[in-house]
Amino acid sequence: MKTTFSIKKNICGLAEVFLLLYVAENVIGSSGHLVSFGSVSLRMLLFAACFLLTSYFVFVRRRDLLKDQRIVLTVLFAIWLVFCTLLGIKFKNQTNFIWSDLSSFLGLALFPGFIVISESQRGIKKLIEVVFWAALVLSVVTIGIHLCIPIGGEKAICSINTFLNSKSLGGLALLNSGMHRVYMRSQIFIQVAIIYGVWLIYNRNGKSRIPVLICEGIMLFALLLTYTRGFWLGFLVSSILLLLLEFKNWNKLLAIAGIALCVMGVFVGISTWVYNSPCVLTEAVSRISPDLLVNHEVNNNVENAGTIGNEESTDLITDEATGNTNKENLPEVSINQSAEEMTMTDIANLSALEIRSKTLEGLKERISDHPIIGNGLGSNLTEIREDGRTEYMYLDILLKTGIIGLILFLLVFFRSPIMLLIKCLKGKNEISEDDKLCAEVLVSSYIGVAVTSIFNPFLNNPMGITLLMITSTGLILFKGSATK
Repeated sequence: MKTTFSIKKNICGLAEVFLLLYVAENVIGSSGHLVSFGSVSLRMLLFAACFLLTSYFVFVRRRDLLKDQRIVLTVLFAIWLVFCTLLGIKFKNQTNFIWSDLSSFLGLALFPGFIVISESQRGIKKLIEVVFWAALVLSVVTIGIHLCIPIGGEKAICSINTFLNSKSLGGLALLNSGMHRVYMRSQIFIQVAIIYGVWLIYNRNGKSRIPVLICEGIMLFALLLTYTRGFWLGFLVSSILLLLLEFKNWNKLLAIAGIALCVMGVFVGISTWVYNSPCVLTEAVSRISPDLLVNHEVNNNVENAGTIGNEESTDLITDEATGNTNKENLPEVSINQSAEEMTMTDIANLSALEIRSKTLEGLKERISDHPIIGNGLGSNLTEIREDGRTEYMYLDILLKTGIIGLILFLLVFFRSPIMLLIKCLKGKNEISEDDKLCAEVLVSSYIGVAVTSIFNPFLNNPMGITLLMITSTGLILFKGSATK
């Protein structure tokens, strides 16, 4: 009997280790192709190991799980996805697009096992630590690339960009100042990790807080280097929400922010020295210009720009939505320029804005064809895009799965975080201050990613699903409330 218990305990421990490795790989590995063995990737192997190791415990807890509304809603959503797959086949959507849409949600198969193994206070806090330190590694790589580019020159740029593209990690884009934007899809976790870091700082005393504070500044600078406004907006929303939830400790939060900004300032200084210019800041200012909004002026300006340009200028950055090279995600510039004043990059940016405008129009038109059940998985705006996805995640889901699918998606991906937010607001006396802050950083960071996903799809893929599972597990912090 004692031997059987020991075996179960060891398997449970092993399952937890593999789940943590799976989370870490998602944070660093973007699309899951960072490490591959032929056609098999490390993420596939970790997924299979996690699924197999948790299966026994899922079977033992099956009655409890069948009463858990998180699992019930996930199963209903999975059934609807199968229906939409058949619908996509019926409408003769491209098979590779259908598989791409379906496989992006396969991570939900780990949800039951994730709940069973990780749903403990010890488990949730381990997950936060893993995300934080893995995101730090990603941030250091981002900053390293940024500082190495002016030293390595064109050869380094080509080598780095080729590697990032080949692994579906991201890519580089030449900005107007001559500096390169460093973009990787999994940098979405940097905005999450900075918020998680607040809890880590609160859980350390004295000098032990200093390394974490420095790490916060490092990640803040890495977030700047992405030059992705969606990331910046999501992080801002998370920060404001956390400040509101922890308003009684606003002075501590502002102190953390101040120190992180000082550390970030040091790296800005280093960058300015390496590049002989404060371009890292001037590019940030240009990225938040109100002139960058998509409006009716775009089409006229693009027409005025004519066909001047070079196709190579539109092929410098990996698509934030799909990980494929796409001109859509080049850094934009002001649309109030004459054709004579425009650089090649400016013209490419106007073209990108035109594509976004046409994408929105195309989505509205196609959604109206089958608003209730959708057009099936694999639906694509063929005349506009070639990747089977659009950067407008919620509209993309509505296009493919209809109103029914969108409602189920929202229930699966937002019921638990909203419940967690409500409990943070109401459960002041139910749990300790430490656990309450833990829950607050979980929900604040998740809502920030949800905001980012308005413009770039990050929730409907393994990275977003991983974040959903981590956030949902936070419900255990409130006594016995996880399945109510």
